[in-house]
Amino acid sequence: MVKLSRPVLVLMIAVAVAGYFLGGATARDNSLFGGTVAAWAQAVFAAAAVFAAAWLQERFITRQAQASKTRTYENAASTARWVLQSFQALQRAVEDKNLSLKDFVALEEQGPLTLSMKVLSELKLSDFEDTILATAVFNLQSTMIVVAERRAAQFQMATITASPIVSEGWFSQNAVDVFNKAASVERRVAELTGRAPAQLQ
Repeated sequence: MVKLSRPVLVLMIAVAVAGYFLGGATARDNSLFGGTVAAWAQAVFAAAAVFAAAWLQERFITRQAQASKTRTYENAASTARWVLQSFQALQRAVEDKNLSLKDFVALEEQGPLTLSMKVLSELKLSDFEDTILATAVFNLQSTMIVVAERRAAQFQMATITASPIVSEGWFSQNAVDVFNKAASVERRVAELTGRAPAQLQ
């Protein structure tokens, strides 16, 4: 069923009313080209122009709002993918190794994880009109707060232990949770925007 916008409905009513008066004017002038008919026709065209402009403006604003909403949603999805990818990259770098804290901090993948977590934390839940997506983003943010706390605990060891060791066990505790939460954000954005969800690994 086609849903007509307010300007279109008003225009249709105006045209119907104008048609009624045009019919009366035609009968009064006994001609389709009389002065009364011409005056009414001019009024109808002026009204049509005004309402057409209003309809175009409303359509433009609606499209702009939809585009802005889509950008906000896709930003959340890309951030979730980035967090997952950077987390997994650091996990692979540590896998099957016992690294000194110095080597752990020096890992090249450390920077992207820190940056992606910062971008994730800056996402505002109030920007998401969809409550399911807002919840998914919140859950991912909460999970990454736990990750950040565990990272901080590793760094804290430097002040306690002479030769602190970072093992892969720290990552495996969070790996499944990070993946599931990031996937939830990606899936919901795909549903909202009508695209196929990205394949996360």
